[in-house]
Amino acid sequence: MQAQLIETIDVGNTLGEGVLFRESDSTVWWTDIQSSKLYCLAWPSLVLNSYPTPERVCAFAFVEGADDKLLVAFETGFAYFLPSSEQVIWIAKTYEQGCGVRMNDGRTDPNGNFWVGSMVERPLESGEAPSGQLYRLIGKDKTIVGRSGIHISNGLCWSADGKYVYFADSPTGVVQRASYDLNSCQIGVFEDVYKFDGVNPDGAITDRAGNYLSALWNGSCVAVISEQGKRVFDIELPTPQITCLALGGPKLNLLFVTSASDGLPQDDNGASLDKQAGNLFILETDFDGCPSVPAKLNLA
Repeated sequence: MQAQLIETIDVGNTLGEGVLFRESDSTVWWTDIQSSKLYCLAWPSLVLNSYPTPERVCAFAFVEGADDKLLVAFETGFAYFLPSSEQVIWIAKTYEQGCGVRMNDGRTDPNGNFWVGSMVERPLESGEAPSGQLYRLIGKDKTIVGRSGIHISNGLCWSADGKYVYFADSPTGVVQRASYDLNSCQIGVFEDVYKFDGVNPDGAITDRAGNYLSALWNGSCVAVISEQGKRVFDIELPTPQITCLALGGPKLNLLFVTSASDGLPQDDNGASLDKQAGNLFILETDFDGCPSVPAKLNLA
């Protein structure tokens, strides 16, 4: 396995996340959650645009046949968002703003169903169970809960054939896998695949070889876990808080990796002392990626 850093996009995000590559126009999209901003980078020209959003964008998906809009999980629920006009078309609300729980990591399954998990931002009382949930959006004002009792939902992705779904509740350090029925969207029993010590698994993807690539918060790397649950490779990066990743480019072998500066030491002007923190990193690899699947949604 090989990975070489070829570009660094100096954006200094507070909490870069949710990165996806869109093949239809060769663009890379990601969100800076805490700054309520979406980014779009053209590849290979590196022309960068950004779009303010009315709420924090926690996850999103491309929309089949409609490059002018995104299907977004804002902090309080699901909506279409049109970047050029900043128009928001609400689909389903899940939380009230300021309730202490918000949407977080999400992704489409291989059939275009949009799943998003939530996270608990407020401190938990002694003995209180976390209240985050894993949602599937199925229509106007309609969601289905696929899992409950989550603290920080992350690491959601599917095997290339769609037979397995992966998930990580970040504070546990554990990556889990369950069987998945593509027709019914039913999730089987989750079993532990790999446990990280001292770092937190964040966003993740799989490649066509069955590897699970996990961005490691406080780990300064992307960890590659084999289908058999072995840590087989680390892709080192120059900042500790690695958040999400996508394989893209013409050969689906370019790795786009987001990061965060949130909580790191700052200078007197409030800028991170780590000048690489929050940047987007682009690496050339020998991985064989899976394309992003656009969302397919019936709002009837």
